[in-house]
Amino acid sequence: LSRLSQLDLSNNELQGGIPQDVMTLPSLQELDLSGNNLTGTIPVNITSKNLRRLSLANNKLRGEIPGEIWSFAMLRELLLWKNSLTGPIPRNVSRLVHLEGIYVQANNLSGEIPVELARLPSLKRVWLFQNSFVGEIPQEFGLHSELEEFDVALNRLTGPLPPNVCRRDTLKFFSVNVNQISGSIPPSFSNCTRLEIFYASSNQLEGQLPSSLFTSSLRDFDISGNRFQGSIPASINSATSLVFLTLSGNWLSGELPAGVGSLPSLLTISAGSNNFSGSIPPSYFTTVVMLDLSRNNLSGNVDLGMITTSRSHLVFLDLSRNHLTGTLPAPLCGFLNMHVLSLAWNHLQGSIPRCFGNLSSLQILDLSHNNLQGPLPERLEGLRGLQDVSGNRNTVLFFPRILDWKEIFTQWIQHFGNSVYFDWRQAFESSREFFQQMEGYSILLNWKGKFRIVGDIYSSTTSIDVSSNNLTGTIPSELGKLAGLRNLNLSFNRFSGSIPGELGQLQNLESLDLSSNRLQGEIPWSLTQLGFLGGFNASGNHLQGRIPGGNGFNTRFDPSSFGSNNNLCGYPLINRCRQEDGGGAMPAPREDEKFSRLVFAIATVASFIPAFYLAL
Repeated sequence: LSRLSQLDLSNNELQGGIPQDVMTLPSLQELDLSGNNLTGTIPVNITSKNLRRLSLANNKLRGEIPGEIWSFAMLRELLLWKNSLTGPIPRNVSRLVHLEGIYVQANNLSGEIPVELARLPSLKRVWLFQNSFVGEIPQEFGLHSELEEFDVALNRLTGPLPPNVCRRDTLKFFSVNVNQISGSIPPSFSNCTRLEIFYASSNQLEGQLPSSLFTSSLRDFDISGNRFQGSIPASINSATSLVFLTLSGNWLSGELPAGVGSLPSLLTISAGSNNFSGSIPPSYFTTVVMLDLSRNNLSGNVDLGMITTSRSHLVFLDLSRNHLTGTLPAPLCGFLNMHVLSLAWNHLQGSIPRCFGNLSSLQILDLSHNNLQGPLPERLEGLRGLQDVSGNRNTVLFFPRILDWKEIFTQWIQHFGNSVYFDWRQAFESSREFFQQMEGYSILLNWKGKFRIVGDIYSSTTSIDVSSNNLTGTIPSELGKLAGLRNLNLSFNRFSGSIPGELGQLQNLESLDLSSNRLQGEIPWSLTQLGFLGGFNASGNHLQGRIPGGNGFNTRFDPSSFGSNNNLCGYPLINRCRQEDGGGAMPAPREDEKFSRLVFAIATVASFIPAFYLAL
């Protein structure tokens, strides 16, 4: 094997340690042992001085990176990602004058990033994310080499952004997500005319957004969770390749640029938790798949403009916690791909259109805290997304634009074919897998009486919340057909009539809030069959009769869940039931059940007879 120059044993489920002999082959130029189950440490007696590419990635290696590796003058690519390696990157990394790519992400490396690494003259790709690096990012990155990819996300880095990464206008990928980086975006980033990815979320950055960042090359822009101020630059209209725009959790203000909604490649707009004002441009509802403008100061009607429902691809729409007025636009009924629709905490009026019962893909509907009136739609058979109990709600979706998306990311792969940050090819192979990639999107829901952020919205979360409106009429019995429903909140309305026994068919229901209405009659015994029900509130109504006790129903919830119902009795209330109050809707026992109860009663009495005679 003295003449062996290439050895590839990747993805073979190899176990044990790395053989010492493999690292001493004199002619070896490329060694790939990635994707196995190798353990132990990296051998220290490495004499293969001609190595140009070393890949030990995706194993279970531990310990520090041996100093010998940093002395391989011919090394061009070092891939050690996804192991359990510890310790710092030593300063003698300066010997790797031919190094083009270093991939050591997803380890436990620590210490500061050495300035010697930033000074390497051939360095193009730097992947250090998901480690424990501290200190500032060396400003020399990009000053001595044509840097193309730079990712230091998920570390503990502080200080400003490196000002020279775009000095030679070769940078395409830049990520500093989830650190403690402060300051503003340096003016030198105006040179990043080829930049396709800019990730700087969850830091302490501030200032205004440079207009020069939004070029025709930009595809993904994420600055969420910072302190940026000012308005969105008008130059964003030039970002014709933009696919994902994430601005949420800043202090941005001003009106939303109308041109953003017309960007031809844009799929998602996430701009919640800012200070945007004015109306929502109708173009925002046309091309995007996900639109989050929640928690702003937006006003006016929900104007869909001249949009036809056949042109809409909206799947996620969250406009909650704004100052929107007017009525619910009926064209929303035609958005058959809609999974999440939230217009909560606005000033909407009028009735809920009957055609809302035809939103076949809907998983989450939140219209709470408005001034809506009239009854709930009675015909709900079209809500197939809430009838599905399998948990798989994405397979029925297919969008014509998926072909365009695949074309976009085919070009992406051509640029980043050797990168390991994200497998776009697999992610966009089908519409179902696309939505799986969107599981990170979350929404604020009133669940079991408490507000909480619910994530993973494309797998199992299903909810209808129309609480705190002026809705009237009876509760539709057809709600009982929505077998996949997990949260139902009808509280603080003016619903009348009885509680439909059909609600007992919602076997996946976890939270049911009927409080503060005008409901009458008894609590249906069928509700005791809801084994997953962990939150129940029927207080503030005109209910009567005995609280059902089957399956521990009356012991699962505290008295406040049944309070302010003057004619309701039984545990856990202090009101005792009279004989005639009975058990309400409890089904009559069968003959065999009656016989079993009789036998049990006789046996119970008989057990006391011996004790009675002994007492005498």
